[in-house]
Amino acid sequence: MIIKKINFIIITIFLSLYLIGLFIYSDYGLTLDDEYYRLNGVFFFEYIKEFIFNQNFDANNINIYKNVNMSIAPVFYDLLIASIANLFNIENINQIYKISHLVNFTIYFISLIFFFHILKKLLNDNYLSLLGILMLFLTPRIFADSFYNTRDIFFMSLFIINIYFSLKVLEKNNIQNILIFSFFSALVISTKIFGIIPFTLIIFLIFMEKIKNDKFPAKELKNIIYLISFCILFIFIFSPYMWKNPFTNFLSFFSEAIFSQQQINVTNLFMGELYNSNHSPWFFRLLWFLITTPIMIIFLLILGLFFYVLKLFKSVLTLNNNENPWKNKEELFDIFLFLNIVLSIFSILYFNDSNLDGWRHLYFLYPLLIFFSLKVLLNLNKFFDFNIKKFLISLILINLFYTALWMYKNHPHQQVYFNLISKYYVKNNFDLDYWGLSNYHSFLHILKNEKNFPVTVSTISFSSLEANRLYLSKEDKSKIKISYDLKNSNFIVDNYRPNLRVDKNEVLKNYDLYYEIVIDGNKINSIYKKK
Repeated sequence: MIIKKINFIIITIFLSLYLIGLFIYSDYGLTLDDEYYRLNGVFFFEYIKEFIFNQNFDANNINIYKNVNMSIAPVFYDLLIASIANLFNIENINQIYKISHLVNFTIYFISLIFFFHILKKLLNDNYLSLLGILMLFLTPRIFADSFYNTRDIFFMSLFIINIYFSLKVLEKNNIQNILIFSFFSALVISTKIFGIIPFTLIIFLIFMEKIKNDKFPAKELKNIIYLISFCILFIFIFSPYMWKNPFTNFLSFFSEAIFSQQQINVTNLFMGELYNSNHSPWFFRLLWFLITTPIMIIFLLILGLFFYVLKLFKSVLTLNNNENPWKNKEELFDIFLFLNIVLSIFSILYFNDSNLDGWRHLYFLYPLLIFFSLKVLLNLNKFFDFNIKKFLISLILINLFYTALWMYKNHPHQQVYFNLISKYYVKNNFDLDYWGLSNYHSFLHILKNEKNFPVTVSTISFSSLEANRLYLSKEDKSKIKISYDLKNSNFIVDNYRPNLRVDKNEVLKNYDLYYEIVIDGNKINSIYKKK
């Protein structure tokens, strides 16, 4: 009866989370990069048709191919959306983007199920595992991005699933687990190169676990060869770029993937100063994490990592010769997750000098950080006379309840969340809606409140308006015309990401404030109307 009750609670919570996404997936705007991603999918769809069926490129899409760098563009997700659009003969771009939002959220939701099973396996506690799911789901920026961020959230989702099968391989190194793990490792690596870290760690830990008296069993060596071979095969399958000139393109894929981020050059508002993305302070991502993550999660994470590192340090100091720093599978799993965090952060700091758009490039580590945040709850009672675990869980639930109310109140602008401590400091100090998603809602306000159409709209921000105009229906597109004439446009939109080539004060002399979106006292988007 108790098991049935727990299963009912688990199913109800997961069903509720997915229903939330189903009701609101179309509420979010588009990012600056979305049209490039869509075109990337169309390009590779045509490319595969030519490669497999020897069909010529669609002449209607010929201009796309001039703008796609095949070697650095992750293709799986974009190709999936292009295939769905082709399969169901969907031509309206706004419908394609809505499908993309729903698919991205669905994949994220599936990864939550895998994350629950990871936590259940490692914590052996259903309720703590559910708490971990809520901590992830109710992190506002992660929640908002789960609909439109088809790079970082998609990668995080695949990373979670890959971690699940990583633990399976560490637990039982048979051909079935090897094949599945190789499949998802290849998918993760072909999405972002940093996905190679868990794959490499698995090989290293298998070697360390199985070697005895300086000898490595032939069976385990064969399994590692299978692991590497299958992974390389799947990488080729997931990367159409490699299908021609495989060896040369395989090498260029990795070199381009490692260094491509360093080519990105944008301006960030950070701590009240404008920084080039290639010259931001080393703590750029760390500070963004600290100011945009719920307070209780940060507090538990600091405790969790402190106690774990202390425990690991003691284990290393007491090691005997030829002894591993783990005594059982549970400790091996913990070391695997911890090394993923450490090596990923080190690799990004070393290979990725370009800091931009908060800490979204590190989202994939967030579930692992939540695990260590929860793990500390299992051990704290040893140090206190009262039940500190229940006390801290109560504080977490209160914090999550407050966060959920904030998310509801400020929907659909959860992407500009700052925590309780930082939200009063961010004004004029940090970028807010850096991807320009709120531009879509400015369009909706104009469409709802104006009567004379068409109107011309310009922006004085770095974030362009073209992407979010694509998200409008065909009828609404005819009412909104994008203009680059800042002196004569009917409306000017400002989403507050600096455009250093525009003098705002000069432009806005001939305009009056018409509408603004304000979150926690911070303006994230303003519309000005011609006087």
